[in-house]
Amino acid sequence: IVYYRATIDRQVAANDPVILYHHPGQKNLAVFDSIFEYIRAKKIPAGTMAEFAEWWQFRDQLNWRADWLDNKLNLAVEHPSEKARLAVIFPGEKCRLFQFADQTVDENCEAFQLDYQQSVTQNAPGEQHKYTAQMLVHDFTWRYSRWKQIRKAKSNE
Repeated sequence: IVYYRATIDRQVAANDPVILYHHPGQKNLAVFDSIFEYIRAKKIPAGTMAEFAEWWQFRDQLNWRADWLDNKLNLAVEHPSEKARLAVIFPGEKCRLFQFADQTVDENCEAFQLDYQQSVTQNAPGEQHKYTAQMLVHDFTWRYSRWKQIRKAKSNE
């Protein structure tokens, strides 16, 4: 249980998804009761793998542009959505969570959530996560499978 809690805390701190899965035939399922109690106590959203996949498919369809001008961020959104939020880290690392819609924002604007919990990774502020060879292979594999799905769908039209 300590291992799972530490993993959850590390993922949340990095603003990365927390994915736990198990096979129904596995033993010690009571461990998951304790883990999900921990997740609920921390108010971490929980869903199924299918819901997680649907959310990422939805996210992949989002198109937007941001321009910084006169200490304000101008957001242009192709399809505004109630289901999406945009985290903006302003100078001084003040982070705000905004609705995914056309708008101009600055660090004093009314936000969907003030003082949003920004990423607290082991990386220095502004430093990207390390992109590994395994991640690269995963990205190529995912894009190839997506390309095949699109190609198949077009051939069925």
